[in-house]
Amino acid sequence: MIFSGENVPFSNKFRILVEELPLVGQHPIYASLFLGISLGFLIFLIKEKAFVSSYVNKIYILVCVLVNLALVIMLSSRAVILSLLLLVFVFSIQLLVRSKNFVRIIQLLVFFFIAMLLLFNFNRRMNEILQFDTKSTVNTNFSDTYRINIYKCALKVVSKSILIGHGVGDEKDELIACYESESQILLKSGFNSHNQYLDIWIKTGLIGLISFLFFLFYNFHKAYFTSNKVLIYIILFYSINFLTENILVRQSGLIPFIFFIHFFKSNLNEDVSQIR
Repeated sequence: MIFSGENVPFSNKFRILVEELPLVGQHPIYASLFLGISLGFLIFLIKEKAFVSSYVNKIYILVCVLVNLALVIMLSSRAVILSLLLLVFVFSIQLLVRSKNFVRIIQLLVFFFIAMLLLFNFNRRMNEILQFDTKSTVNTNFSDTYRINIYKCALKVVSKSILIGHGVGDEKDELIACYESESQILLKSGFNSHNQYLDIWIKTGLIGLISFLFFLFYNFHKAYFTSNKVLIYIILFYSINFLTENILVRQSGLIPFIFFIHFFKSNLNEDVSQIR
């Protein structure tokens, strides 16, 4: 039986607390992104045997991983959680297959299954994904219904100008016009497209979207053929999260993304940019 997760006291309260924290307040999505990236760095750092050979360093890494994991779960940003699980699973399977450690592979599969089961059972926001009967209309109790109906409007806006888009700055007016006829709840909140690919398509058309996808593919291709696993992780992690958020419309999303891409593909310091 799938539990609703209503008894999880920190699911929304903690998200509000993080956003309203004085001086360092951050939107839960971006806070989760920072934590997700740092978890990826920690995982690659664990592979550096010289670093984790020290007992103190092992304790330090373990504490960092546990704290980051706890914060990510409490923030309950679903795309971040799912992308972390997927990427950690893929990278782990890749390493274990190379080492031909099939016992560990089975253990990892069991752990992955249990982790997914626990998340979808006991985390209210994760559990929403499985409640298909709530998707048809906008429901203030389920955030998934917002996104589904936002995407419907975004696709309608895209269809009006597929090739060249509506221009940067005009996309909001186009979405608002759609919300007026579709949902007063969406109209009141004035949501953006909540999908980076759709956002670029609405603003700059198919030409802009293809250019952006080429940018991602080019950097992924370069990272793959130089065995730059950190850069591969960063590109895949962001690419998955682009599906549910307009990450690049805020400085908190744009600056780290561009910085990480160019920092880790730099050949100035191969020891940093290519953790093997």
